Amino acid sequence: MSARSALALVLAPLAAPGIAAQKEVWVRQIGAQASETVLAAAPDGAGGAYSAGFVHNGPAGDDNALLARHDAAGALLWSGQIVTPDDEQALAACPDGAGGVFVGGVTTGALGGPHAGSDDAWLARYDAAGTLLWADQLGTSQLERVLALCPDGPGGAGGVFVGGTTTGDLVRSLVGPHSASCDAWLARCDAAGGRLWIVQFKVADPANWDYLTGLVTDGSTGVLAAGYTHVPGPEEEIWIARFDAAGNRLWTRRYGPSLQDLAFAAAPDGAGGAYVAGRANLGVAGFGFWDAWVARYDAAGAELWRRDVGTPEWDEARALALGPDGVLVVGRTRGDLGGPSLGGFWDAWTAYYDEHGGQVSSRQGGTV
Repeated sequence: MSARSALALVLAPLAAPGIAAQKEVWVRQIGAQASETVLAAAPDGAGGAYSAGFVHNGPAGDDNALLARHDAAGALLWSGQIVTPDDEQALAACPDGAGGVFVGGVTTGALGGPHAGSDDAWLARYDAAGTLLWADQLGTSQLERVLALCPDGPGGAGGVFVGGTTTGDLVRSLVGPHSASCDAWLARCDAAGGRLWIVQFKVADPANWDYLTGLVTDGSTGVLAAGYTHVPGPEEEIWIARFDAAGNRLWTRRYGPSLQDLAFAAAPDGAGGAYVAGRANLGVAGFGFWDAWVARYDAAGAELWRRDVGTPEWDEARALALGPDGVLVVGRTRGDLGGPSLGGFWDAWTAYYDEHGGQVSSRQGGTV
C-alpha cells in the first residue's frame, strides 16, 4: 500500500429531517503501489457513489485520471484509470441521470481530441458499468481546466453544464478578447457530448484572475455558477452568477471580506439557490491564516447567511452535499475543529448545517 491512498467516504446525514448528528456508514480505502488522490464524488442514483481523481505512478511517472464506483454498502464495483502517454487528472464529477457519471478535468495528452498545447480541459461520460460512452477535449496553446460540473436540470435532456478556467482565447469573451489573465468559462453539452454553446467571461475587471469552481442547476433550465476572483493586491473575493439555458449571463453578485476569500464548492439548496463553501483569511483574533466558511444564496444571488468556522491552524471546506433540511460540509483541518487533532498533517472534517445556518453537528477524524 502506498503512503497516500485514495479514500472513498460516505457519511449519512441524509436519513431524515431534523437530523441530530452525522452517522458514518462506511469508509473504503483504494490503494495500489502508487499515490492516489480523490478530488470529486457523485451519487450513482442507486445509493452508491462514484469517486474521481488521479493516480501518480512514482517520482518519474505520469498522472492518470482515476474513476471508481462503490455500491450502497461500500463494496467496490469497479475502478479504472483513464490513461494517455501524458498526464491527466479528474477534477470534477456529477451524475448523468441514467445511472452513469460525467467526469472532467485536465490533460496534457490527447483525451477525447487532439492536444492543443499546455493543459487542455476534457469531459467524458461513463455508464454504470464503467464503459466510456464519449469524451471531448478543448483547449488552446495556454491553460484550460474543467473545475465544475452539474446536470443541465429538470428542463434539460440529460446533458451537463461544465465550467472552469482558461488563460487563453478559448472562445469569444463576453467582455471582449482575452485579458491576459485567467478567465472563467462555461459550456453546455447534450447527453451525447455535443457542445451546445460555450462562453468565456470576466467577472468584473479585465485585470483580475477569474476561476469558476462550482455549478448548480437553478431549478429550471439555467445554472448558477460560483467561483472566486483574484484581485491584484493580493486579494480574493467570491462571486455568484446566473446563466440561462442559452448561456446568457443574467446577473453577477460579488461578495467577500477585506482579505482573501476563495470558493471551492457549490451545491443546490433545493429552492433555486445554492450553498457555497471554501476558505478565507478573515484576519480575526482566534482564527488562523485560512479558515473554513459556508454560505447560502437565494435564486437572485442574495446572501441569506454565512458561517465562518476555524481554529488558529489551517482549516478549509472543500465539498458540499445537499441534505433533507440543510447541507453537509466536507473539508480538512490542522487544528481542533470538530474534535481533537490526531497529530497528522491534516485531519478530515465534516459538519452539517441546517437550512437557516445553524450548525447541527461537527466531526473530525484522521490518523497520526
